[in-house]
Amino acid sequence: MPFGEGSVAGFYAPGSHRIVDLAECAVQPELSVRIILKAKDILRRGAVQAEGRSPSGPGGTLTRRGAPPFAAKPWLRHLLIRLDGQNRALAAVVTKSRMLPPQGHELAQELRKSFPEIVGLHHNVQPEESSVILGPSWRKLWGADALETRLGSFSFLLSPASFFQVNSGAAELLYDAALDFLRDGGARFDLALDLYCGVGPLAFWISRAARTVIGVEENHAAVEDAWKNARRNGVTNVEFLAMKTEAAISRLGKRLEGKVSVVADPPRSGLSPAARALLGHTAIKRLVYVSCDPATFSRDAKELGRFGYKLSRVQPVDLFPQTSHVELVGLFDRVKS
Repeated sequence: MPFGEGSVAGFYAPGSHRIVDLAECAVQPELSVRIILKAKDILRRGAVQAEGRSPSGPGGTLTRRGAPPFAAKPWLRHLLIRLDGQNRALAAVVTKSRMLPPQGHELAQELRKSFPEIVGLHHNVQPEESSVILGPSWRKLWGADALETRLGSFSFLLSPASFFQVNSGAAELLYDAALDFLRDGGARFDLALDLYCGVGPLAFWISRAARTVIGVEENHAAVEDAWKNARRNGVTNVEFLAMKTEAAISRLGKRLEGKVSVVADPPRSGLSPAARALLGHTAIKRLVYVSCDPATFSRDAKELGRFGYKLSRVQPVDLFPQTSHVELVGLFDRVKS
């Protein structure tokens, strides 16, 4: 969740980066809301205590006389909270600076004391002025390296940098739909590629429909988690590559033989032009496309038609109730090369 000036934290107003302060939230887990509200209170108390101190003093802030505390630059950009099914949490503070200020250490200590449910706290550094939430640099402040959670019959270890669907019940429906589409008509494949695979949930789900599954993910921490998750679940016909999707087809080369399928779960921006072009490889006979944005899904569906793909089925799944967001699963079959 983003934090702004004066310990404001909440959601972005529509079409902007203005933060609407959060007091309660009906769609967030209760523990997440309590942690966010506690963090706001800690930061607000720290700001009041620091007001009027010399900037060079311990915990001092660069504020002009009469301005609200921390009005110049809030040190905390985001607070991430990941939960498992047992009400345990892994949290991370995101800052611009590599050095955590005294207020950051105070926040970490008070959250640890106030919430025994938090099993670990991490620090991420995002120095760029952009809408990208996480930067490349991580360090653990205390506690667990990862959080264990279950999805269907599988158990997953999740490091704080790894993407994972937050609505586990609906995620199972989403992955069941993807598997159903992949096996449509009784199909079974020699090779299935799971593009943008994250920590591997879809790869494990579709491992029942292919002799071999290769997951492709550019986040190295997620790929490390995926290999660990494969071992802990005894899934032996999956493997993972740490690379961009656009590089995967050329890297795989001769392994793209026989009957090949692809499952793709790209970010909201959808498939890049290079990724769409790579799906034109003649060995690929079926594509199952998992999308979190109907607009980019529609754009990509039109472009994929140029490579001989025909959209035959679409299944919406509501992962975010009471919001405008919806996930889609689409089945594309190759009708011509």
